[in-house]
Amino acid sequence: MRQSMLLEGPLSEYEQRIARLTAEMKKVGMDGILLSAPDNMRYFCGHRSIVWDSNVSMPGTLVLSADGNMRLAGSQSNNPTARMTACVDEDCYIAYFNGGTRQPGQPSSYPEAILQAFKELGLENGKIGMEWGRGCRVRMIHADYENIIAHMPHANFVDASNTIWAVRGVKSPYEQDLLRKVNNINTKLYEHAYARIVPGVTTERGLYNSMVAEAYELGCDSMLEMDVRGHKTRYGLPNCPPSDLPFGTEDGTSIMIDGGPSYKGYFSDIIRVGIIGKPTAEQERLYKIALEGHSIGMSKLRAGVLISDVVAAVDAYYEKAGVSDINQTKGWIGHSIGLNVHEYPCLEAGEDTPLQAGMVMSMEPSLTTPTAGTMCLEQNFIVTETGYELLSKMPTELVRVY
Repeated sequence: MRQSMLLEGPLSEYEQRIARLTAEMKKVGMDGILLSAPDNMRYFCGHRSIVWDSNVSMPGTLVLSADGNMRLAGSQSNNPTARMTACVDEDCYIAYFNGGTRQPGQPSSYPEAILQAFKELGLENGKIGMEWGRGCRVRMIHADYENIIAHMPHANFVDASNTIWAVRGVKSPYEQDLLRKVNNINTKLYEHAYARIVPGVTTERGLYNSMVAEAYELGCDSMLEMDVRGHKTRYGLPNCPPSDLPFGTEDGTSIMIDGGPSYKGYFSDIIRVGIIGKPTAEQERLYKIALEGHSIGMSKLRAGVLISDVVAAVDAYYEKAGVSDINQTKGWIGHSIGLNVHEYPCLEAGEDTPLQAGMVMSMEPSLTTPTAGTMCLEQNFIVTETGYELLSKMPTELVRVY
């Protein structure tokens, strides 16, 4: 591996990631793995390209053997960018012909380049991990995928998602620092956002746009479309894009802002709830219950605790408090966070994975009614041996907007 000109982090970070991945591969007898999704390519070898969002271009695919050898297969036109961003050794790139002058022996297609990678690494008869399972996507057209499978009749292709998340699910000190940084930025965005709202004038979309502009000014590199709700007709629409409706003017109108930006690829995802004017008695009661449920969940956090036990504690409290019927997140109260805003493991019922120090997660149990809106708090944190480190440090009380 080498320090390329545009590699985002220190070379040692990628060396550690590959070492952890190959160790996990060996645990399950996996001889090789094919990585094609943009987030996995960025995470394990650093490869970035502005055409990852293209439905036409195929920027690259990494084939890695369990002994740590690798090949990066891609097009001839994308090869220079791959060499500038990825930490793969100079002699480990396989570029298929797609223009100019074809070199002797050069593959003529994307599948041929990947098949050559498997051959050079001696993996034609191996057990090969694929991005088949939860939180993973194979990033190639179906015809190319079928072509590769058909030309490796003696290989055993298996799901590699658990192997991938076993590595990505525990953040390194380098990653943790980036997540602290992006949470600090997101806190500023939320504080300024609520200060900008003028009831009856500011629109949901306008507020979101202003948050995007500020995020870029503060050094962020992207911003997912956020859930911004400030009108009574929008209460029951979770994960819906912001509208052109202005924030309501009536006392007790609920406001919810959910999401955040990314910094060097790493996301923050928080929720803070506000109220136009004076909250109703129902809103005050439900928000108090929502905060207590969240607090109970956070109190369970520490390395070694089963994720399912954290979820069960929150759901049990909401059941006892008599709000189980409006518990919109029953059985699922959050997720891991990193290069994706939602990663695995999730904080969900049936997830008997123990928490590990270094996991970075977001907890967001939620209560929703047609009259009160959504009463919720979302916090980002790093799991530690004895508890957690809170990353999203904005105050948690209902924000008043006048």
